Amino acid sequence: STYSYTIMLTTFLAGLTAGAWLGTRLARPGADPILPVALCQLLIGVTTFLGLFTAGEPPYLYHLIHDAFSPSPRGMLLTQLLLASGVMLVPTIGLGAMFPLTIGGLGLTGERAPGLVARAYSWNTCGAIAGSVAAGFWLIPIIGSRNVLITGIVVNLLVATVGLLATGPAGLPRDRR
Repeated sequence: STYSYTIMLTTFLAGLTAGAWLGTRLARPGADPILPVALCQLLIGVTTFLGLFTAGEPPYLYHLIHDAFSPSPRGMLLTQLLLASGVMLVPTIGLGAMFPLTIGGLGLTGERAPGLVARAYSWNTCGAIAGSVAAGFWLIPIIGSRNVLITGIVVNLLVATVGLLATGPAGLPRDRR
């Protein structure tokens, strides 16, 4: 329904926005971005994995709330928004934090910085569009939604593992002789 789509999109965009805000606070100009990016990928992978087990619960919870409180139609929409947020919000916060963490780690300064950020943002958007098209028209019809999510989780966890292995104790870069 239109309401379901709007709730899902609102939750997704709210998560991206909160993540971008958080990412700008965590990014340190010139600092090595590997550890924060690895932790962000770990957050995305783990919370998406947990979402596989909780995604079926919102309809059940929705009916429990309806039966217990008999809220108004607007109250039920708010309930749907809160239930969708419970599944989607934390992974999308991680997704939203990735761009500012990556850009902050590059330590861009000077006259070329705005152009480089704009190109990075453009390529990031193109990648998101290509990924959406590939997932929606190719991967999901072939291997199914759950397997696409599992593949994404595996990629997130592999990137996190590589990033964590590339940092030393307490997040210090390893000696790369």
